[in-house]
Amino acid sequence: MVLLMYWKMGLLAIIVIWLTEHIQKNSHGKRKNYGLNGIHDHLAQYKSKSKSILADKQGKSVPTIASIIQSKFALNKNVLPEEYKLKLKDAELKFYNIFVNDIYELKHTLLICKHFDAEKTEINIWHEIEHIFHSFNLSFGDNPITIDQGPNTIKALSLNDETRYPCLAHRTNTVLETTWENGKNMNVEFKNFCSSVSDLRTYCQQCGGIQFKLPKTLKRTSGTRPWRSYFLILDSLHQSYESLMVLLRERDEQHRLLQIDPQLLYEISKFMENFSLIFDNLEFSNRPTLQNVIPSYYRMIELCFIDNKRKHSIINLLKAEIAKELDEKYLTSTTQLHWIATYLDQTFKDFCLLKMNLF
Repeated sequence: MVLLMYWKMGLLAIIVIWLTEHIQKNSHGKRKNYGLNGIHDHLAQYKSKSKSILADKQGKSVPTIASIIQSKFALNKNVLPEEYKLKLKDAELKFYNIFVNDIYELKHTLLICKHFDAEKTEINIWHEIEHIFHSFNLSFGDNPITIDQGPNTIKALSLNDETRYPCLAHRTNTVLETTWENGKNMNVEFKNFCSSVSDLRTYCQQCGGIQFKLPKTLKRTSGTRPWRSYFLILDSLHQSYESLMVLLRERDEQHRLLQIDPQLLYEISKFMENFSLIFDNLEFSNRPTLQNVIPSYYRMIELCFIDNKRKHSIINLLKAEIAKELDEKYLTSTTQLHWIATYLDQTFKDFCLLKMNLF
């Protein structure tokens, strides 16, 4: 779908750049699959699969009603305890089709969502993916796949040499989480700061009569992105710091703020706010994000500029770690397609007017 999208825009460059790679064979004598199968080959494969599936259905006996009926149940996952939510999440397999329409809107189609409680090995995952492809008459290699960095899923797709593009929103999430953990391991002051913030948050939530008196309630979690919790709790604590100090003094609990430096709290919350906005640009649900990958990298690197006047500050430590992780985990996951998408995006082009007297 991605290649087709840019083909409509006249991008012959993709074919030129990748054609030499596509015709090369690997050590097993197979051509590496970059989703560049010809349209006639694709239609031929589709018709062949349709005929074989139809023949199989006609050759099989009609199942009895008793064999079709299975016990089923419906539930609202939001009312379940957290442990059961995680178990259900681990046992489900979702398969999406994502495409761009003529007015450049990103569309999502859930092709299938099924129970998958088998062992999560690469061969089991590949068999499930293969079954889904066959059930929708999809040809392997014509549909580039985007996933996170799950090792078993990566191995599963490598069994058939499928085209896989890493999700750079996941990569950004990994960069920030790794930075946070490294920072706590490298700096005792930062570790104590994080522990104090976590303990204070727990205290305020368990102790009635505090949260609703604050300008902004202290956040706890942020759904699927743990690093956002760091930003949300620090931002809400920064905005409520003065009010919280008064409330804690009334309870003789002001010692809970001793290791939370208000200046550091402000600096980290403002610093992480920039990454929250960048992350949103990589996680848009209604617009393509491929063209945002490369500019996002350079913007994040720019934010990590080290202030030499404060060489040993915690902020500089976080900046240095983020820059290092970006080069190791983010930049290495980018491809030629990301650069091409950025080049073609009109919003990144800037033209200046030339004065006639310059000629």
